[in-house]
Amino acid sequence: MTATSDSAVFDLRDIENLDEDEAQDLAAERLKEFCKECCGSVLRAWAHVFDSNNDQRISRVEFQNGMRKL
Repeated sequence: MTATSDSAVFDLRDIENLDEDEAQDLAAERLKEFCKECCGSVLRAWAHVFDSNNDQRISRVEFQNGMRKL
């Protein structure tokens, strides 16, 4: 993945000098930013894009399908 004009997308070179915890924190923050950009909020993304069966949990398959939708 390379950097684009979309601030939520990041270049993997951004994380090569980080330890694993820092890299995970950065990835989580960027995912939150991406959800806010696409859906207006993380909660809205969760409810309308990721939690397809409305069980208030997101499975790996739901997450993958949600990312494809976004």
